[in-house]
Amino acid sequence: MSAPASSRASGVLRIHATDDCEFAEFVKKNAAANGVTIAHPNPPPVGTSVRLEVISKETMERICAVDVVVQSIVPAGEKPSPSMVLSITRIALGCSENVRQALAASMPHVKPLAPPRRTSDGGRVIGIDLGTTFSCAAVVENDEPRVIQSRLGYSTIPSVLTFDDQGVPVIGQMAERRLVLQPDRVVYGSKRLIGRTFSNAVSQAFSARVPYKVVADPEGMSAIQLGARVLSPVEIAACVLSEVRRMAEEALQEPVTRAVVTVPAAFTQNQRAAVREAGARAGLDILRTVNEPTAATLAFGYGRGIKKKVLVFDLGGGTFDVSILALDGNVSTVLATVGDTFLGGLDFDEAAVALLMAALREQFGNVRVERLAAERIRAAAREAKHALSETQRANVAIPKLKIEGGTSGTIDFSATVAREQFEAMTAPLIDRAIKTCEEALAIAKLGPGDIEDVLLVGGQTRMPAIAQRLQAYFKRPPSKRVHPDEVVALGAAILATTFEREDAPVLLDVLSTPIGIAQPDGTMRPVLARNVRLPAMATMVFNVPAGIRLEVAVFQGESMLAAENEFLGALSSDAPADGGAAPWPVELTFRLDAECILTIRSKDVRTGKEVEHALTTRQTRDDVLARLGRERLGVRGAGPEAAAPTKRGAGLNRPKSASSPKKRGFFARLFGG
Repeated sequence: MSAPASSRASGVLRIHATDDCEFAEFVKKNAAANGVTIAHPNPPPVGTSVRLEVISKETMERICAVDVVVQSIVPAGEKPSPSMVLSITRIALGCSENVRQALAASMPHVKPLAPPRRTSDGGRVIGIDLGTTFSCAAVVENDEPRVIQSRLGYSTIPSVLTFDDQGVPVIGQMAERRLVLQPDRVVYGSKRLIGRTFSNAVSQAFSARVPYKVVADPEGMSAIQLGARVLSPVEIAACVLSEVRRMAEEALQEPVTRAVVTVPAAFTQNQRAAVREAGARAGLDILRTVNEPTAATLAFGYGRGIKKKVLVFDLGGGTFDVSILALDGNVSTVLATVGDTFLGGLDFDEAAVALLMAALREQFGNVRVERLAAERIRAAAREAKHALSETQRANVAIPKLKIEGGTSGTIDFSATVAREQFEAMTAPLIDRAIKTCEEALAIAKLGPGDIEDVLLVGGQTRMPAIAQRLQAYFKRPPSKRVHPDEVVALGAAILATTFEREDAPVLLDVLSTPIGIAQPDGTMRPVLARNVRLPAMATMVFNVPAGIRLEVAVFQGESMLAAENEFLGALSSDAPADGGAAPWPVELTFRLDAECILTIRSKDVRTGKEVEHALTTRQTRDDVLARLGRERLGVRGAGPEAAAPTKRGAGLNRPKSASSPKKRGFFARLFGG
């Protein structure tokens, strides 16, 4: 492939390419020992720092921007023009994931995504609530936590991204305003995709509900296509975090490089790792991630010296969590946490949209609206939802809606939505939330009467029906001591003081979702059980046949069927070359630290050699399960020995095998057996 056309402006080198894939291939083919080789008729002097911008040939918008240094210049020789070798110093946010991965693969010695160097004098640590729909930041000053506001007076910013006409990322209110005009060029709700594979059921369901295109990246992870670029949810989260960081630096009048960031309690290992990577891309050293409900209780109990059991009902834009905690002074102990990563305000938006679409069809028949018109209806539905939290009825008027196949081409639509209609439509969603509360109480071995306070967190909890249902269930009104939009960020800021004070709050958390390994019959064998106290550790021993590679597929989820859980990745270990004919015993140790970060180490029992493993998702969940099943080895070796977990480990009881003939047939087909 020929090199993309290039031009040079003052301090900027522009490369023209059809799309991000073309430039990614160009990077791979032109990788040099210390950078990327690019032909140019008039290259800058060696040592010059310039910005390399990749421009779309078709739209002329920027696809990617990279800060580079000219390492060397290669004379033209037999070629029509000289070339230069460029080394990367920084990848700008908003860059295509394809290009990022190509650069990382081509230049492993360069670490453009490395987090900033951790120092003890790095300024104040802020707390960030990285939300699905809105994000918020807070800081502790003079022992008082406060929300950081933007220069325009906003305490939260929409977690929405678009690009301006030059291809520069735009975050927040300005991006949200573009949603109605160009819905396929604006990304919202992408937190639901972060850390998930493209084949994941949640990713597939979400892609069917948004106007932008969800695709698979080279690693099989979910990504979002906007024009000529393919962005990962990690990159989008990094853009949001960068905007929050910029807002904080502007308000505090000092550099901000350290933060505590909150995540949903039900987030898996991959999702938590993705949030950390997003922080690194945004130039933030994430000192710790903390579960959102847990952060809320820190803000609720801060400085009060209370002793009680509280339940946090956290219904945000994209996720739902319930946590039960025992507060005792500055110690917060999590008794149970349960989450639903596919229940949130976006689902209530869909219910409001359904009501408006029903009214539209009742007035105009079975008409179909165009894409932009559909987004106008969605925006009106959100406004109606918000209004119904304050009034009994919401009036909606949308003039000149474009329809497909209509005689006039447009219609004037108006409707009135009653609160009782909306409550009836969303009753199943609230039922799901109450059942999650029941599940959390059962895990904690408590009843509704044992809860002394119910905290409402997340904007969707403003819906009156939610407070009414909770009051009926717990026989007490929910507490109004906390602000549902700000309390999580305030709690994160309070936890940030842990790194600077000896009398800071103490947090004792648990694992919200079990982690296990795939079995040859398709079931998941739990290794670290749900609700195990953190930190936790469990050890298993395998006797692997001689000459056979050990392969382990790791999953996280509640189902006893591995394929129905979140695929965290696979690890492998080659058999020792001098192992002989006897089976080789391998000890696998799974460790979760206090932050719920998983590490896995293998140990050759005979030699004592230990290796720390990184899980990989290059192969899909189905590919890994199918291969392990064909080998009839699950974790490729004889079944694990009865190695009991350590004192802080989770139960290793094998789940019951799928007993129905229907399920056995499914896995026989899946595994080729």
